[in-house]
Amino acid sequence: MSVTTSRLTRAFILLITLSLVLAVAADAHASAFWLVVVVLAAALKTRIVLARYLGLDAAPAALTGFFAVTFLVLALVAGSILVFPTPQQPLRAENHSSSQH
Repeated sequence: MSVTTSRLTRAFILLITLSLVLAVAADAHASAFWLVVVVLAAALKTRIVLARYLGLDAAPAALTGFFAVTFLVLALVAGSILVFPTPQQPLRAENHSSSQH
């Protein structure tokens, strides 16, 4: 197996592992901790794709720039989720007997 194939295989296995972490985090109760886990896993996946699959490890300045912009977007989304959480709506019991007179 060549060095490039080995690196891509390791990157693929790491991406699958991180996807499983994201699936577990998505299934967990929403909290700031799990939001941080999701953002960090997504950032790491982004870095792997940019460096290994797009070959930007050969161009460190481009890798840093693309990763910085991607991380900024992730941070803005995570921050907006923390600042503007989805309100919990109370369950309403549909009582048709009181509305039918």
